[in-house]
Amino acid sequence: MIRINNCVRNFRTFQNARLTRSIIAAGIALFILTVSPSFAGVVQGQLVRWHPVEVHFSGGSNFCETSSEATDGKRNPFLDRRLNVTFTHLDAQSQATHSLVVPGFYAGDGAGGSCGNTWVVRFTPDSEGTWVYTASFRQGTNINLSLNPTSGTSLLFDGESDVFTVAPTDYSAPGFLSRGMLRYTGKHYLRHAGGGFFIKGGTDSPENLFGADAFDDTFDQFGGVDTTGLTNGIHSYPSHVADFGPAGLGSASDPFWTSNIGGDSRGVIGLLNYLGSRNVNSIYFLPMNLGGDGRDTYPFVSPNGSNFSNTHYDISKLYQWNMTLNHAQRQGIMWNCVLGETETGNEQWFGPTPNVLTDQRKLFYREMVARFGYLNGIKWNIGEETDQTVDALSNFATYIGELDPFDHPICFHTNSLPSDGSYPKYKKVLGRPQFSACSLQHAPNVAGSHVEKWRTDSALSGRKWVVDSDEQLTGLSSANQEFLRKATLYDVLFSGGNIEWYFGAFPFPDGNDLTAEDMRTRSAMWDYTWYARKFLLENVAFHKMQPADHVVTGESNDFGGAEVLAWEGDSYAIYWPSAAKTGSIDLPNGTYTFQWYNPRTGTFVGNAVPFVGSSSTPIERAPSPASEDWVALIRRVLSPNELSLTRFYPGLANTLNDAQIAGAMPSSPILVYFSVLGTTSVPLQNCPSVSFNLREEMLGAVLLANKVGEKVMSVDIMSGPPLGTTVYLQAIAPFECSVSNVTTFTW
Repeated sequence: MIRINNCVRNFRTFQNARLTRSIIAAGIALFILTVSPSFAGVVQGQLVRWHPVEVHFSGGSNFCETSSEATDGKRNPFLDRRLNVTFTHLDAQSQATHSLVVPGFYAGDGAGGSCGNTWVVRFTPDSEGTWVYTASFRQGTNINLSLNPTSGTSLLFDGESDVFTVAPTDYSAPGFLSRGMLRYTGKHYLRHAGGGFFIKGGTDSPENLFGADAFDDTFDQFGGVDTTGLTNGIHSYPSHVADFGPAGLGSASDPFWTSNIGGDSRGVIGLLNYLGSRNVNSIYFLPMNLGGDGRDTYPFVSPNGSNFSNTHYDISKLYQWNMTLNHAQRQGIMWNCVLGETETGNEQWFGPTPNVLTDQRKLFYREMVARFGYLNGIKWNIGEETDQTVDALSNFATYIGELDPFDHPICFHTNSLPSDGSYPKYKKVLGRPQFSACSLQHAPNVAGSHVEKWRTDSALSGRKWVVDSDEQLTGLSSANQEFLRKATLYDVLFSGGNIEWYFGAFPFPDGNDLTAEDMRTRSAMWDYTWYARKFLLENVAFHKMQPADHVVTGESNDFGGAEVLAWEGDSYAIYWPSAAKTGSIDLPNGTYTFQWYNPRTGTFVGNAVPFVGSSSTPIERAPSPASEDWVALIRRVLSPNELSLTRFYPGLANTLNDAQIAGAMPSSPILVYFSVLGTTSVPLQNCPSVSFNLREEMLGAVLLANKVGEKVMSVDIMSGPPLGTTVYLQAIAPFECSVSNVTTFTW
């Protein structure tokens, strides 16, 4: 990847950026820009942490999206000019903390027009404060495919720089804008950089979501799967038009445009509004399906497959795509960006040998990363049901990773797996740094065992994968949602995986994987999936838990019996597809609480009941109807002065008083509990020799200051924990002070 980590060099390193330093009387470093006004970049966007920023550079002669030496005597702006921009964050002493090199792209007039002299870079700042950008703009034959920063010759605004300031995180911002970029952190779940682990519960259909009349120059091509029932063979999402804007499920900021084929954005934006309202947080995005099934989604100026067409991109269409993708992140929806299909025509679209990183394929990857890689939530999925070689997939992943400065996860999708879940390609790439996730296709009844297999195998390789069930051989319809809740949903999530729902091959009104128009046909499953995710997000430290079906015995065997996700000895999440016979559970000796949760309504039933656990503890009878599916939550009861607590329990109101804190052994870690009470400030002791750290599993928390000896420490609790939750802090130094110093932690 193009990245500079942990920079500690002085800003003088950027002398080629034409910045000069002046020291004013107060001793503050002031950077004065000396650039040519006609080539200076223009910074656009909300300058807030985790919000997208664009820098527009304009100058020189005009090009068009079809420019080439063969047509108008000009270079191809997509191949023969390259914009890379280095973004460097500065600390209060004007020292560089870290830098990212972000690829840019030719943008026509910069506002969706196909002709102009504007190049754009899209960037998402991961830190507040001062940022400096420095442009590298170079010219040369096919230079846009080269990773060598010195290739070609300097041109126009090469070396131009400027400074801008980014405000702190806006925790009231919608969707991912308040939570930060989803990143792989060496665990089985992605994690928001702003705090909180992520469980995916999304939709894998329709795979041709962008084959729609909302987008310019979008036409269904001959061949592929029959899309009878769609007007002109492409989507319009008429049932979701009413979900657009403030009169629907959206707001006045919903993006609206009309396309040059007679459609507009209301249907596709309304669809995203609807999915966001049902807590669907991931969606399949196939940006190029020519030669594949749908043959209606492509970023090029023409779908004819010529070298000219495949190396010239449709600027207005991609501008509209970006507005849609950016709107999705405001809805909290991640993009599962699938870069290819298994059909021979699609695999060979960029050259007759599908396993070669051809120039056309390189350009396609670069355009996707440059235009959409800034998104806080995106996963690069190299291909669905791929039959490309392992070496090819590794080469493709390496190239994408070198382009992507934001380290988005990379994976590839399987064919239908056998019952044992084996897949030779995955076995060969286990442990390789290019891959951080997998994407499974399997029968519904083996989904959980397959998730567990690849969790285990990847962990043994030394690089844990995020394991996604992205396609089930029994597609989701309006008629089988309860069946798949019992057969697959909890089987996947309580095995430590993530899920997207595939729609299969159903006729209208449901629609299939290519023709589905109304996402409400699967509305029950959106709710069921959210209830399951909510249970894990709000009640257990799921990222520390492991599949543990073995601890429950003697239960009903419907759908394979009980599914258990456990932090053994601490907390247990148990799902019975049929709770007519609940069996018994093997627990370490101790006192626990037990509470039932209804997976059909997403609510707890009754209060948590204490009980004494042992090696074979009978589980109480489920509420009525016991023949239905039920979930149980078991948690170990904590003693008031427990010093080794490392978990986060929302809803637990156990606050140590000053006497209990003072009575702890001075050499031991001290746990300080406090309840988040809406906007009420909560006073806590703050001693000069004590440093308080937010625990790793604190959902949605950000530590803004953490220094031993600080008199004032500030912790900002994000919007993740609901009101009334309890947050744990751990003192990692001896407690050696009185109760006189008090600081305040607020919501």
